[in-house]
Amino acid sequence: MNDAVVYEISNFESIVLINDNNILKRVVFPIQGQVIPVKDPLIKDSNGDGFKDIMVVGNHYGVEIETTRYYAGSGLSLLGDGENNFAVTPLEKSVLYQFS
Repeated sequence: MNDAVVYEISNFESIVLINDNNILKRVVFPIQGQVIPVKDPLIKDSNGDGFKDIMVVGNHYGVEIETTRYYAGSGLSLLGDGENNFAVTPLEKSVLYQFS
């Protein structure tokens, strides 16, 4: 046990790490990105404004029997402003709406 590797976690927030000249900057998702499981992110300019956006989808079925499934997420579109700020776009106005 003395040689065991021990990991601790103190935060469960959904975040994105931005590489800024080899320094990772932590950007916390807005509350809408905290209430759904974030499984598959896609980072690209989704609206053609020249700034990278973040689109995420989730849902999680592989849970323990005593835990409910996470299947209420419809995805999340976060539009970037080029300054590492991301604003939530309503689903019906996002590119994710085409697939929901």
